[in-house]
Amino acid sequence: MSRPRWRKAARSSGSGTDCVEVASVGDMIAVRDPKDPAGPRPLGGAQGLA
Repeated sequence: MSRPRWRKAARSSGSGTDCVEVASVGDMIAVRDPKDPAGPRPLGGAQGLA
């Protein structure tokens, strides 16, 4: 599996203090805190994040 391409979530705040990054992993979406990129990365279906 290739490495995920992380991007800032569209609903993150502009200030950067309330920001999350998202990446597609197969048919799932991974979420991470860019302040802790090695931390937990919950997975969910795209419909659950809409």
